[in-house]
This record gives sequence, C-alpha cells and structure tokens, in this order.
Amino acid sequence: MAKVRLLKFPGTTAGLADAALQLRAFLEGAVLAARCRYQIELAFDEIAGNIVRHAHPTADVEVAVTLEGPEAVMTFVDDGRPFDASRHTPRALDTDLEHAQIGGLGIGLVRKFATRLGYELTPQRHNRLTVAIPIA
Repeated sequence: MAKVRLLKFPGTTAGLADAALQLRAFLEGAVLAARCRYQIELAFDEIAGNIVRHAHPTADVEVAVTLEGPEAVMTFVDDGRPFDASRHTPRALDTDLEHAQIGGLGIGLVRKFATRLGYELTPQRHNRLTVAIPIA
C-alpha cells in the first residue's frame, strides 16, 4: 500500500525549513535504507530550495510525496517563474577550488540518482516537476 504525504508551504525560507521537517517526520515512519532517505531529502532540499530562491512563487508550494513499490515519487507544484529542470544542463565542475563558484550543481546531482525527472507547465501556468528516486 502506498504511503502518501502532501506538503504545502509558503515559498519562504521559513516555509521550506518547516516542510523539510515534515518530510523527515514522514520518512521516519517508512522503512527505508539510510541512503534512500538521504537521497529523498537531498532531492527535496535542492528542488524546493531552488523554487523558493529562484522561482519566487506567490502562492504556496505543494509537494506530493508517494512511497510505493520501487520508487519514491515527489511532485512539486508552484506558481513561480517557469523553469524546466528536466532540460537544464548543469555547469561543469570547477577544477580550481580557489576560484570555484558556489551553487548551480543541485539539479545535476539529483539527476545522478533519480530514475525520472519530468516537467510540465500546467494549463494554470504552474510548474509541475516530478522526480522519482529508487527505494527498492
């Protein structure tokens, strides 16, 4: 049987922090390997953080988290600036730490362990990003 949790939070740093705590509490009730939990939390932090910091939503951000079968699926919906993360090309890694830039690697990192990353702009002009992470 699927375990489902809907997280709804204002697009603010405080709202993001509260939603991350709710996600962690939900995951504590599931039987998951530590690596899987880490990947789910990391994907949430990277994607929801990007929504809050770069999309500037005016309404609440909604994230549906479903644990079923071999995957955890997170669907992020926001009314912020459109951005297709599934087509985003991550920047190259810096080779010189002294001049390395901060940021810009999160989506590429999520792609390394996600089995699916899909984006659509809804008829209401909301972003809908779906990320699937293996849990089996």
